[in-house]
Amino acid sequence: AKEPVQLATASSKLINTNTGLLGSALHNVVFCSQTRNANQNSTNIPAFIVINEDGDIIFNGGDLEYLNGCLGGGMALNADETKFAIIDGSAKIQVYDVNWTDNVPSFTHYCSISTNDQEICQMAFDYSGNLVVGGRYLGVFAIPTESNVCETPARKALTVTSGTATVAIEKVEADENAP
Repeated sequence: AKEPVQLATASSKLINTNTGLLGSALHNVVFCSQTRNANQNSTNIPAFIVINEDGDIIFNGGDLEYLNGCLGGGMALNADETKFAIIDGSAKIQVYDVNWTDNVPSFTHYCSISTNDQEICQMAFDYSGNLVVGGRYLGVFAIPTESNVCETPARKALTVTSGTATVAIEKVEADENAP
């Protein structure tokens, strides 16, 4: 088998090696962040950029509303790539709605989350849309939604086998009055 090879230069916009990379599974782009202190996010040296498969910058986060830097480089996209989170230069996580047009993102501020961690270097959304972050501390944040409900898909039936017995569980409805 031939190994895949593709190298794209992200440009001189990324000036340090304290960076984060986040690939988009649905839109064939890469988000690139870099550590920027508070009030040091600019279009010349942005906290993050988005590049396409040719290495072209298709979004520059240098003048994105509420983003004043990026301490630690942590960022995340949710599963359907409609929410983006990034740590700013003041230990706040900025969450944005993402709209895509021809694989080019645009961002609208959704909410800010205050943290005590100025060096969040890893983030991920879980299946339910909670934001899990890691740096000096581990944090899990519930991102508010219109319904605040998430159904986790599961099989209709589940068989649990132990050393002495086998138990079959069929679909069970939740009791809303249960404590």
